[in-house]
Amino acid sequence: SPLARHSHPAIMSYTLYYHPGKRGFAEKIRIFCADSGIKYNMKEAAVDDLAKDQTINFGKLPALQTSDGLVIENSTNIMAYLAKEADRQGKGSGGNKYAGEDKEFFVIQGYAAAAEEFLVESKLYLGKGGVAEGFLETIYPKYFKYFQNVIEKNDDGDVRTEEWTYGKNFTFADVAIFDAVNQV
Repeated sequence: SPLARHSHPAIMSYTLYYHPGKRGFAEKIRIFCADSGIKYNMKEAAVDDLAKDQTINFGKLPALQTSDGLVIENSTNIMAYLAKEADRQGKGSGGNKYAGEDKEFFVIQGYAAAAEEFLVESKLYLGKGGVAEGFLETIYPKYFKYFQNVIEKNDDGDVRTEEWTYGKNFTFADVAIFDAVNQV
């Protein structure tokens, strides 16, 4: 069966393909893996080579390949997959769920996607000299207001609890937004 090819062994190994010499979209994946304890191999890759041998479909990096051959493209999708895997393996300290509760998952994924949209629109992923025209006047205020509203909306008013982007768990959306803000 096609699904049997992508079964979940107890310990999966991962290879993260990324653009050499660029922080790009892979940094948040590295941060997430460091926090969750997920082990992976990094491999510099040329998009054209991976597209030619059909490792990737859409001509973009990063891409994550699992030991059973599954290839996941787009950093938000990669983080969502790894968050689910980290939760399945019980990697979150104190019962933390990196993908949030089941009913929260798609909201969390939406917040992570917004962080990626910010990087694309601002062109910060290009590194030095890559900032989009009008960044300080329009893009920065628009997204930082959005990020602040997300955090304020989730504030439960209890100083004894952490304030995360959504719910009561530190999730992949928190990492994605941290990375986006940190690239400024």
